[in-house]
Amino acid sequence: MSLSNWFSVENWLQATPSSPASFFIIAGESFWAWSNGKVYSPMHGVTVSGKETRYSVLLFAMPKNERPIQAPVELVDDKHPPIFKPYYYDDYLRFCFSEEGMMQQCKLVAYCGTDATKEADA
Repeated sequence: MSLSNWFSVENWLQATPSSPASFFIIAGESFWAWSNGKVYSPMHGVTVSGKETRYSVLLFAMPKNERPIQAPVELVDDKHPPIFKPYYYDDYLRFCFSEEGMMQQCKLVAYCGTDATKEADA
């Protein structure tokens, strides 16, 4: 599926919990970059129907800015070139909240996508 289709609301899937004790885990963009695209960070939105109380908990892990985020050598080869350039998380956050970054549909691709990222969109 192309990147442009990933962000189309018409292609969103409904995730229905199988029980009241169900929960969902969504990988963040840093993990998408680190895994060289193997674990995708989806666009997501939440709508709640009914009158039952629902709870949401957000847990974040923020990488230290001492090391760049990049795919390990084990996940990169001739058939799987890096799809994101190495980047520092703090610099990426500044881009996300910049005027240019706010206009981007996929901030990570705009900030550090490579030719391989663009090929995935073809």
